[in-house]
Amino acid sequence: MRLNRRNLRKGATGIVSIIIALLLLTSLERFVNEATPLEELTLLGYQNDGLIGANVDCGDRALNSTLLVHSSLGLHDNLTRTVRSLQHYPEIRYEFEQQSLSFENWVDKNWVELSGSAVWMARYQVYLLVNRVSYYPSGNLAQPTISWLRGRLYDSAWQPLDGHTIDWQGEAIAFPRIFDVPISWPPSGQIFWGAEDPRILLEENVPDAEPVIVFNMIEGLNLRRRMYIHRPFSRFTTSLTIAHEEPHLVEKNWSPFFDPSRGEGDDPASVPRPSHHLHLVYGFHPLRVLRCDLRDGRCDWDYTEEASTQLVPDGPHVDGDMRGGTNFVPVQTTTSSSEPLLRLWAGLPRTHLDGGCSEGATYRPELMILASPAPAEFYILYSSDALELGPAVLNQSAQTHPCSGPHIVIPYAIVRWDQRPGHDLMAVSLSVADRTMQVVHLQGVRALIDRLPVMRTGMPDLRTRDRDAEPDVPRKSRWSAAGKHVLECSVSAARNTSLENVKHAERLLTGSENLR
Repeated sequence: MRLNRRNLRKGATGIVSIIIALLLLTSLERFVNEATPLEELTLLGYQNDGLIGANVDCGDRALNSTLLVHSSLGLHDNLTRTVRSLQHYPEIRYEFEQQSLSFENWVDKNWVELSGSAVWMARYQVYLLVNRVSYYPSGNLAQPTISWLRGRLYDSAWQPLDGHTIDWQGEAIAFPRIFDVPISWPPSGQIFWGAEDPRILLEENVPDAEPVIVFNMIEGLNLRRRMYIHRPFSRFTTSLTIAHEEPHLVEKNWSPFFDPSRGEGDDPASVPRPSHHLHLVYGFHPLRVLRCDLRDGRCDWDYTEEASTQLVPDGPHVDGDMRGGTNFVPVQTTTSSSEPLLRLWAGLPRTHLDGGCSEGATYRPELMILASPAPAEFYILYSSDALELGPAVLNQSAQTHPCSGPHIVIPYAIVRWDQRPGHDLMAVSLSVADRTMQVVHLQGVRALIDRLPVMRTGMPDLRTRDRDAEPDVPRKSRWSAAGKHVLECSVSAARNTSLENVKHAERLLTGSENLR
């Protein structure tokens, strides 16, 4: 949905003053201060309340909400310095020596930083950002020869901490740094080598937890693109392999999350220990979830959705789908007697939609909530229309020409989320046109979640909720079918919003908008 263009500071002054007073209570909130304009985002979403039946449509699941969006912060770095740190590769020295530009001009013409994913490390009171550094001598940014992963630290106000070190098990680790992922220079003429699409996450409230970086990379001369994990402090890297399955030619877009209820046998009264396992959403349609061992990369299927089309109609057909975006973050819930094991996660996957822009597919983030009422059981509980963040992340030119590059908006991480009542502030890192690294703050996500029926009722069998009187449908079948329908409604709404934004921009360019 489109942002309401009015600045909330020009109206409802008393309400906004209360919001600002609350924002000053923590380091995260102090950064989002009175100088940061707020925009109001009216968001259409679709909720899963277990309702099934042949006559259920998207309107039956609709839930309108409002988020506040703070203007984004752009993250920049000294790219020349970054490339100099890679000169231990003889191939890089050779590539530079074969041309006549100065080193700085060569870097400006052939190198780029993108794909910023970050996490807040409370133990050190810093943000750790991991991004991709790519070399593209062809001049085509979409076809880089090779990419590396780089880490940089920021303080709570997103000021870079150059030359900063953190202590990890007695070792001082200095930043910024290129992470020690084993990367080979590609054979002549090959492209897309090295590490791509990094996502970083950290277990919450686990004192000794080490961040995990999830990324994809071409594996050797077989040219298969596989998923990997990297531990940036202990320098451990391994590929992720699904047990008893041959890897596909391309594996990417897996969405990682930790399940705090699936621990390693901790005594509940003791300090929690780092998990040996990581969950990843392999795909959303159908919903499929992997559980991977962080010690050796072995993955097993933890959940595979089996949604019968006889329980709920197919959603509107759309030329596109939902793919991985950010990590998923646990939602802090109170224990319910009706559903004592219910766990929720919030994430921002992204739609890949064709037909809106002739220049290519449109990518937009959506807000999604996953639910798990029992071990190895997952459902899509909520999924929104596209988050059209407008002037919060796009400049005026990008808003006027939505197909010239801004048709690609990719969310990379939920960096930090203060879920406390009265605070409700989420930091998200994203990229526009694969050229920027930005952090935007969303306010009201937790309030949206609290409005979902499951927060009051849990996820019972709901045998009386059938639109067409299906008395004996088990919970798994019911909630899977309804969740599949929620996803289809979400993707369809995102497509409609994408088309409307293009038409809106065209009307503005022709002047016809003023006549409406």
